[in-house]
Amino acid sequence: MSPRAAWRLERLGYGPLYDYAAGKVDWMAAGLPNIRADASERRALDGADREPPTCRPDELVSDLAAALARRHVDEIIVTTPEGELLGIVRRTREER
Repeated sequence: MSPRAAWRLERLGYGPLYDYAAGKVDWMAAGLPNIRADASERRALDGADREPPTCRPDELVSDLAAALARRHVDEIIVTTPEGELLGIVRRTREER
């Protein structure tokens, strides 16, 4: 929405209005409500793991192997303490 359109809507009593710059995909990723033209169609986001397995760079490899086996996955996301992505650790074919 343009700033002018937002201003006009506020003048008509709708508001306050905010510019959500992150966009629709961010809104949906946060699990907030959205409207679909065809509600029966699934989106990739519907099947995404919202709590993927993560670890810190200082964790032991043996602990990672146990976490992978426990979650029945072949990879784990390495993040900083603040949750920023550093990389991915994957099991080798020999470990599977």
